[in-house]
Amino acid sequence: MGSKLLLVEDDAAIAAMLSTALARWGYETLHAASAAAAVRVARIYGEDIGVVLCDVALPDKSGAAVAATIRRHCPDVWIIFTSGYPVDVLTERGLLQPGALNEPGTAYLAKPYLPRDVRDMVGCAFLTKVERAAKGVHAAAAY
Repeated sequence: MGSKLLLVEDDAAIAAMLSTALARWGYETLHAASAAAAVRVARIYGEDIGVVLCDVALPDKSGAAVAATIRRHCPDVWIIFTSGYPVDVLTERGLLQPGALNEPGTAYLAKPYLPRDVRDMVGCAFLTKVERAAKGVHAAAAY
């Protein structure tokens, strides 16, 4: 079961703030500023990654496409999508498929958010992973 968090965020200021806060809360965080970098990190760390905090609107590919690729390398990973755009706009622009947020092991956190909102959602995702592992349930069957 993965204990690392992969932060996929192209905004350097947001990434720095989140990396600092996540480290303060005890999370080992890996950062990728692009979709391509996120996939490389997922290939290297594989199932060591437990949660991915992923911006939906990345410069080189949608966060949803990145998440699908990452899940091939980390099948039980929790994906927390973030964006400053409302979900309906993301689906209209093709950045998220309708129903994508209904997939097991998937959540959405709207920007702007407070650091404690990230802390709470990441904590819940890791806690849910621990509970599922204890029951022998994988992400695809969690809900």
